[in-house]
Amino acid sequence: MKDRDFFYRKLIEQQQYIASLYKDHVWAKGRRLLLSSEFMFAPLPGAMPPFLGMSHLHAKQVDSVQKVSVQELVKEIRSLDSHKQQDYKNIILALKKLINVINNEQAFLTGHLVTDEKMLKERVASIQSKEELERLGQDIYRDEFAFRLNVNPLFCAGEAITDFLHSVLPYIESDDKDSLKEMRQMYLQAESAIEMLTQVLKKYDELKACIKPFMSQRDCTELEAKREACISVLQSIHEKYGDIAAISAEKLKKRQLEFEFEEVLEKVKLETAHLARLAKTNAQYATASREAEVLYQSLKTSGENYFSNKMSAKDFNGQCNTALRTAEKTLNGYYGWRELLAAIGCVVTSIVTLGFAPVISKLTTGSFRFFNVPGAKEILKPIENEVTPVLDAVAS
Repeated sequence: MKDRDFFYRKLIEQQQYIASLYKDHVWAKGRRLLLSSEFMFAPLPGAMPPFLGMSHLHAKQVDSVQKVSVQELVKEIRSLDSHKQQDYKNIILALKKLINVINNEQAFLTGHLVTDEKMLKERVASIQSKEELERLGQDIYRDEFAFRLNVNPLFCAGEAITDFLHSVLPYIESDDKDSLKEMRQMYLQAESAIEMLTQVLKKYDELKACIKPFMSQRDCTELEAKREACISVLQSIHEKYGDIAAISAEKLKKRQLEFEFEEVLEKVKLETAHLARLAKTNAQYATASREAEVLYQSLKTSGENYFSNKMSAKDFNGQCNTALRTAEKTLNGYYGWRELLAAIGCVVTSIVTLGFAPVISKLTTGSFRFFNVPGAKEILKPIENEVTPVLDAVAS
């Protein structure tokens, strides 16, 4: 499968995923995180401190500008014709601006109190008076307000990037590697942002269900019982915000490596087809042709299972290496296959260590590929010792 075809399929999958979010109950509530809708806590009339009122006003102004910015970019892209070279360049420039929106909004998303369980638990546990409860409520209100400002531009930018890449991609030549790489990176950033936002919104719903009843106590008569219930729920929330961010980053890296695996798999497919053609007229190539086909199918199946989360990193690594060891007995003697098998091994190791192994290789040998360095066996041993603990951690 060519790079562009594989990329096109990924874009369709992402569009289907985004479409499913609209039907999801949790997401639907998240999409209605309007500034006018019900908050976890809203200060009583006249109780909002001056600085909070100013922050509120400033945030509304920023939100208005940001929404217009995203909407104008989307409108600009829709008005362009992707068939025209100049319009295509303008589309890419506009998409890059949307990527900046995503990067900025994701950065802002990391600073919100409503997603920090440890701080919330400490604050809730320390509440002893109505005044302390009111101060906590004001802090929650301020940060929940900021959190809501992130939701719409982040989602809209991710959705727009996915849609427009899907419309532009058919007009990109398959051998235009630079454009494909640039577009692929934009897609990966959009995908990562949408997945991260989805998980954070689910987490937000859990926190809101926990915090709102506690913050509704305007006096201390039931404060103690409500506090214990609130802390209990906070402790029961398994998916921490820090974990969500880390998982999102890991998924992004895994998606990037999936494209690398697809590229090397395409090379195996081409070389396998070449051996099959030779085998039709020369029986000496028959065994090699069969072994190459078995290798290709094994790698293809392992990759599909691993990247669809049906197989662990440990099993993926084991199956790929078994297939490579079996194939090299026959294929190493054929032109180009020794280097190709070594490249496959490097990509597989890179995948299961999330890119860690090639970095060590570069630092140690001066190359991202192990096989083309003199004395590679001697050099590989310390690299293997470094990689093994990481591999075990990833696979566990």
